[in-house]
Amino acid sequence: MVDFTDETSTWLPLSCVTESKPVELEEYAMSRDIQSEPAFAWWITNALKKRTRMINKLRVRSYKRNMKVGVLIPSDTKEASELDLDNKNDLWDKAFKKKL
Repeated sequence: MVDFTDETSTWLPLSCVTESKPVELEEYAMSRDIQSEPAFAWWITNALKKRTRMINKLRVRSYKRNMKVGVLIPSDTKEASELDLDNKNDLWDKAFKKKL
């Protein structure tokens, strides 16, 4: 039985639900402790791997927020001046002056 957001519910084959919402179905099976049932056991390990991959992709994405095309993007002027000192140039300082 699947409940939809428009407050309707209907019976769907398990194969349809495993294709469309594998992570949610895996969490449901784990919460009900039915992951060892034959209907769930054959695909639940793949769903766990898929969930882990999704989480890892989100973690990688959050770490790279301060980079664009391989260039560090400063979050404030202090960090920009530190980058200029590290790179031994004044490109960020020139960019701020040009903007002003």
